[in-house]
Amino acid sequence: MTSVVNVIDNKLDNYHSTIDDLFNKNISDCSKSMIFFRKLRVSNPDIQSINIIKDDAIVCSSYPYIIGYKNRIENDTNIDLLMSDFLVPNKFILIIKKTKNKYSIVISVRDLTFTNLVKLSEGDLNFNINTDKFRVNSNGVDISNKTPDSILVHSDLYPFSISTNIPIYVYTKNFLQDKLEVLIVILFFMIVYLAFYFKFRNCINTTFLMENGLLNNEFIPFAQPIVNEKGIISGFEILIRWKRNNNIIYPSDFISIAEKNGMIIPITLSLFKSVYEMCVEYDSLIPKNTHLSINICPDHLSNSNSEGLIKVCKLFSVFNNINLVLEVTEGQVIEFDGIVEAVDTLKGYGVKFAMDDFGTGFSTIENIKKLKADIIKIDKQFIDLIKDEKSETAFVDNIIDLSKRLGVSIIAEGVETKEQEKYLLENNVEYLQGYLYSKPIPLNNLLDSYY
Repeated sequence: MTSVVNVIDNKLDNYHSTIDDLFNKNISDCSKSMIFFRKLRVSNPDIQSINIIKDDAIVCSSYPYIIGYKNRIENDTNIDLLMSDFLVPNKFILIIKKTKNKYSIVISVRDLTFTNLVKLSEGDLNFNINTDKFRVNSNGVDISNKTPDSILVHSDLYPFSISTNIPIYVYTKNFLQDKLEVLIVILFFMIVYLAFYFKFRNCINTTFLMENGLLNNEFIPFAQPIVNEKGIISGFEILIRWKRNNNIIYPSDFISIAEKNGMIIPITLSLFKSVYEMCVEYDSLIPKNTHLSINICPDHLSNSNSEGLIKVCKLFSVFNNINLVLEVTEGQVIEFDGIVEAVDTLKGYGVKFAMDDFGTGFSTIENIKKLKADIIKIDKQFIDLIKDEKSETAFVDNIIDLSKRLGVSIIAEGVETKEQEKYLLENNVEYLQGYLYSKPIPLNNLLDSYY
């Protein structure tokens, strides 16, 4: 239907342009105007008549015998449907009128011109043309007294509309065909918007839950033992868990979000304090030289966050039996501006550094040197390669060789089989950690069990 309105709008634009051209002629001379009228009707066969009106009477016309007739068209009309009295009695004609100075030019157009346009554009569907006074169907019959149509499309330029009572599914089908490309573009942007909306909403909801989790002490320390080459527990790694509504949420489900929304900083500092409080409680039972490692991300060492980290690490300096180790994860690029000073300060409090998940992220020998790392941790995915004597262990061997050259200790994570243990011990790996010895359990349970 919109396409029909556009076609009619274009037609009406052409008629108005024709009238403008006539105003540029000497319309006060009817004999000369008649010559123009004849040329226009030859080039525009859909024009029925051309008339010049002055003082409310027809003073010149392409139909000379109506000269002198009184004007029937209202002064404020510029387009309308009228029932003809004499040109084509009892038939509708379309009137296009324009006034300039004392003259008005009126072009009448056969109704079939526009009803045919509707038929050509919309096929066999029944459409009607509407103005303020009349409603005419595609056969040129007045149906103004009929029930108004349910579907209506107005012209934005002229006072008419196209209407129909076709079933809504047929109209929808035609509309979709007419606007398919536009709808595809709209649909694309809607999908993009919804994707961002749900991602953003999820981030907001998760941040809100994390903030409440901090207030309610929902982030709790689990721990996994670390054993030496003799199988004796030499320490443990703290692993965070989110206990919400009696459900345990694992780090893989929230740490990456916490790193993006900045909650990783306060969550980790809260974890340090919880671990410190438990260590105070079990201080007398914890053996000397117990290795206690806690994960941090590189952002903790930045200028804006290092003060809080130093403050909580300083708490552990009161223990004579605990060696605090900060495991720096490789998931982020380490920016060293300002970090060196924080590392030196922490080293002054006896804190050691470990490169966690070595070989899986952004770690380099340069990072090990600038962090003054004391320990390299071999990630589980490389330990998993140790299955039998024919296993591909070149990467593990290279890390072991590198650690010896740099003079740093090694902890192998994710040890699950005796074969892995045997291989690592034979290659002088000092510390082992994994399900072969214990799965992560709440820190208080671990301290109760081992001490």
